[in-house]
Amino acid sequence: PRVPLASRAGNRPLGSIWAIAAHASETLSTERESAIRRAAARTSALLLDDLRLREANQRPREDRLRTLLTGIDLTGSEFAELGVPDEAGATLLAFALPSDDPVTLTQLRSTALRHLWLDRPDAVAVAHRGRVYALLPGTGIEAAGEAASALLPLIDRLVLPGTLVALAGPVHRPGEVAGAKALADRLIESAARSEDPQLPRVLTARALRPLLVIERAAELLAEATELRDPALTSLAERASTR
Repeated sequence: PRVPLASRAGNRPLGSIWAIAAHASETLSTERESAIRRAAARTSALLLDDLRLREANQRPREDRLRTLLTGIDLTGSEFAELGVPDEAGATLLAFALPSDDPVTLTQLRSTALRHLWLDRPDAVAVAHRGRVYALLPGTGIEAAGEAASALLPLIDRLVLPGTLVALAGPVHRPGEVAGAKALADRLIESAARSEDPQLPRVLTARALRPLLVIERAAELLAEATELRDPALTSLAERASTR
């Protein structure tokens, strides 16, 4: 049998402690349970210290990512400061929770970073305007999709079920990140409007291309009245009056 125990600092999830028995007949005694809880408390303190140190070092990188997301006052050196390789570029991940509660967003950012740091120690993430955005230097769309797919069950368990992740990229210049953010936001908004239960939770332009085409065509027809067929307009009006 396996017994997990969450390791937290207040509402902030830090990880988990697992006790695994060698034999199926073994049970968790009161003494063993107390030992696991003591280990979790001690581990929480160590993990929190390590996390605070990492986050202190991350603050300048977070400022760079926020600048890239807005696309304002770019200097052109942001990718060099973030360690983004010229040829491989970077992929942007946008996480959208069912709730935009600030505390939950902070939990999501911390959970995502701790998981991403295991394989990508140069990853950087920020909570920005109700979503969490993460930049993965040197990572293509496929590898970023695999990382996102592995991360979602952890977010469901530790933060909040139902989170969507949109991928955009790769981007090769600082000025392209704001456009990638706009695409990721559009993917999330399109998926939220869709009633298709088969839509994946890891969203890419390729996966949502038919939906995006329909939405763009609808926007074009709504703005350009000269493109509308009067017969179709009349038919729609008659149908609405029945």
